[in-house]
Amino acid sequence: MAIADGQKPLKEKAAAWYNKAKSYIASVTPPSPVDAGETAVAGVMVETITKNNWRRKMLSTTGSPNNGPREWLVMFSGNTSCYGRCEQPDKAFNESAAILASTLSPPRLGRIDCDKDNLLCTTWSASIPEIWHFLISVPTGGQSSAPSPLHIVPIYPKNVTAQDIVKIHTEKAYLNRPEYTGAYHPMDGWLQQFGLLEPLGYVIWAVGSTPSWLFMIGVSFLRLDEWVAAVGQVPPVFVLPRKRVPHSNKDTHHLSVSRPKDAYTGTLKLKDDVIKGP
Repeated sequence: MAIADGQKPLKEKAAAWYNKAKSYIASVTPPSPVDAGETAVAGVMVETITKNNWRRKMLSTTGSPNNGPREWLVMFSGNTSCYGRCEQPDKAFNESAAILASTLSPPRLGRIDCDKDNLLCTTWSASIPEIWHFLISVPTGGQSSAPSPLHIVPIYPKNVTAQDIVKIHTEKAYLNRPEYTGAYHPMDGWLQQFGLLEPLGYVIWAVGSTPSWLFMIGVSFLRLDEWVAAVGQVPPVFVLPRKRVPHSNKDTHHLSVSRPKDAYTGTLKLKDDVIKGP
């Protein structure tokens, strides 16, 4: 009995230590099954678009052209690129993927992560977050492809919902925005037609990615080269004409000689430097 009574304080202490240890362990909230389901559907429905695969995925000629142009909704996202404002737009886009999949003619969905593929976002001059609505024509036989209309739909990060994105397709809400026909159109723009869109994108991306201190060093070197070039030039030598001073008695002129302070102050005769007058 005495041994049993002595073990009670030990059990109580162990229980107290266990409860104290549990208090230090943060409670983990299980993920919402609804969010997990939306993410799973979005992973199947939404294509990941990159600079290496966008032509293959979006401009593929496979499929029946009789169905008309292919409708694409491409989401530009990236939590760092949009300064932490893309959480709600991403959630709404994932929810819309599940709804759009159940429509009669679901559009193709794509996502461009500008954090991972900033070069493509820079090349297309895309803002974040926003959705680009394409109607991409599929050429048949030897025919050339028809124009691919593009409408850029801005996304308001704070209050965008899945229904707002669904209406872009079901109610053709993209027609509320003007069609984009500028130079940066990835299919029909003149930069793309002349093969200049991608090189220009590389230039803009390189300039934007260069740190400011590196620019300052480059400017300093340029100014240093200009200074060295200026110092290295020999200034032209200008020869001043001799000043002639008329003489009172003789028809001769003497040079006026300037001398330093400590020079000889007596009478100085310059026979050799006398210049005869005319």
